[in-house]
Amino acid sequence: MPDLQNGLRIDGTGGVYLWSSGDLKNWYSEGLILDQSNMETDAWYHERFWAPELRKIDGKFYLTVNCRNLSYGGKHSVCIAAADQITGPYEVLTKEEPAIREKDLPPHKEDPVFICNDASLYSEDGRSYHLFCIPEGIFSYEIEFPSCRLIGDVINVVRPSTDGWDTKIEGAYVMKYQDYYYCFYSSFTRSYEVGVSWSKAMEGPWEKKYDRPIMTPKDGITGCGHNSVFEGPVGKYWIAYHVETKEDPTEDLAIDPLLFTKDGEVSILGPTTDRRKAEW
Repeated sequence: MPDLQNGLRIDGTGGVYLWSSGDLKNWYSEGLILDQSNMETDAWYHERFWAPELRKIDGKFYLTVNCRNLSYGGKHSVCIAAADQITGPYEVLTKEEPAIREKDLPPHKEDPVFICNDASLYSEDGRSYHLFCIPEGIFSYEIEFPSCRLIGDVINVVRPSTDGWDTKIEGAYVMKYQDYYYCFYSSFTRSYEVGVSWSKAMEGPWEKKYDRPIMTPKDGITGCGHNSVFEGPVGKYWIAYHVETKEDPTEDLAIDPLLFTKDGEVSILGPTTDRRKAEW
């Protein structure tokens, strides 16, 4: 699997790289899908590309990525780009201003260089939602494409605890299973761990499903999180996330089974760094 140090450029320079695989074992670089060299140097989104995500919505591919341009007053926020093919070419939809602006945030402590972080999209039945993270928690808006216009009021998805394992949270990812929406999130309070919030509607109310993480470091692993979820060829769910170990602090890609019970309980057979056998 690709090393994120070389694949997604963990230093945040150059742009956003895409990798592909036909078997989850052999990976190939598709090159840059968002290329810094093609951007105007004063574009607010010109620097520090971080935590990219791809979602297919109504036949188009939407890329969200954190970025900024402090030299020209561009605070750290969310850029959205779209393409007809997953490999591009991608057109930036938020050229004039970020998808999330300072005025869009719920009550918060203003930061001189930071607006929000770790964008993620979710779409169902013609409606799309834009999740984002600030120190005060994880929030969401309904969003219209391709205008990127935010609709309605901000939705509270996950609040950090005041004294628990998740006082600092980020990395939202939403999926639906049966009658519930699940928002996975990561905490960097103690190390790096994964928790989950759930709701019967994207508009909420949301609540934490457990008062504990559902994945925490073990067996030499020092951090695991900022996940996404995909469905395998035989209908089983897998969770993809980055992992660090004592021997190798580089953030590498890991993939493990994600399990649901009939009652909606959720668990992860991880974290791991060894090979997994999958049914195809």
